[in-house]
Amino acid sequence: MRLTPSRTLYACCLLISLSLAGSWARADDSSDQQSYQTERQSLNNDWKLIHHDRRRHIEFYLRKDSNYRVSVNKMVTIFDAPLASIVAACMDVDHMGQWIWHLSSATLLKQESPNDLIIHLVISSPYGIEDRDAVIHTHIAQDSKTHVVTLTTESVDGYIPPGPGLVRMAKLQMNWRFTPRSDGRVDAEMVGIIDPGGRIPAWTANIIQHSSLYYSLKNLMRISQNERYSNPALPFPIVQ
Repeated sequence: MRLTPSRTLYACCLLISLSLAGSWARADDSSDQQSYQTERQSLNNDWKLIHHDRRRHIEFYLRKDSNYRVSVNKMVTIFDAPLASIVAACMDVDHMGQWIWHLSSATLLKQESPNDLIIHLVISSPYGIEDRDAVIHTHIAQDSKTHVVTLTTESVDGYIPPGPGLVRMAKLQMNWRFTPRSDGRVDAEMVGIIDPGGRIPAWTANIIQHSSLYYSLKNLMRISQNERYSNPALPFPIVQ
């Protein structure tokens, strides 16, 4: 299988699902859904833990930001996979749909370098709600001394208009930080914001953010352990 940089982490990202509010109730611990909706009402400018998946070691935080109509998200976890395997899983075109929740398609529009990509994403929505799309600029880099990999994704304008039947997302910005550990695992932190825009109100958009990011991260953690990524051929070197 040939891996290309045309679907990187942030396609990774994208991580966006326009399911109806309440889809989060499918999570393993349904009591967290009630806790999430309750805790969200008391958010301020400080990070607040609103979901802790203890079995998978995923912590999900929220905070308010007056610049946005929706809350800002932070996820913290540990990957049981090598750093290169995580990057390879995020760049695997053929299997991207196995981890990005409700992703319909991802198309490379422009590649300025192996590390800088312009990608068009289309996200499927439930019946009766318009599908969403976004054009994102994704940049990936590794620090030569610490070996920390950073991946930034931000929605951009000026490339292509929304297609027929699609609603352009109002905001998509995600910053990933992958830090290799001495035991071979990887600490991961993501800070980002997703606003699907359109007719979806802010309270529903907040639940969509939580659901889509959580399920996408959980899927990425799983497939990064797949044997197909044990010795990946990447377009740039990744040092553990």
